[in-house]
Amino acid sequence: MRKMANAGTYQYLYNAKLNTQDSVGAITTLQEGRKLYPNDVTLLNLETEYYIKSGKQEETIKNLLVALEKIRIMPYCI
Repeated sequence: MRKMANAGTYQYLYNAKLNTQDSVGAITTLQEGRKLYPNDVTLLNLETEYYIKSGKQEETIKNLLVALEKIRIMPYCI
């Protein structure tokens, strides 16, 4: 997997894919971005929102736990 310019690139690609009703491409883009930028809160939030809207409770809970851990570790950076 080749790393793109920054985490924002994955956010824009995700939104573009959603706008063209490519939900598989959208979540794949977010997952790639999260692997390359694991500390990016925006990508985490978008992925969590996607899981909520898709009814994927297990993935949603997993991401919420990650978010809570990030808040515990870096409360002033979020």
